[in-house]
Amino acid sequence: MATRNEAAADERTPAQKYDARIRLVDMATRELAEHGNKLTPKQRAFYQKVIADMGRLVGWRQ
Repeated sequence: MATRNEAAADERTPAQKYDARIRLVDMATRELAEHGNKLTPKQRAFYQKVIADMGRLVGWRQ
C-alpha cells in the first residue's frame, strides 16, 4: 500500500515532474550562490550533485 505522498507523486503529469525538477535545481543553485562559502563541504557537494542529477534528468548538458 502506497503512502499518501507516493500516491500523489504518481498522479503528477510529466510536465509537473519536470517543473518540480526545475524548481529543485533553481533552489540548489540559489543556495550555492547565496551561501556557498558558508556551506560545509558535504552540503556544497550535495547541492552540486542535485544540480548535476536533476539537470541530467531534464536534458541539460554540462
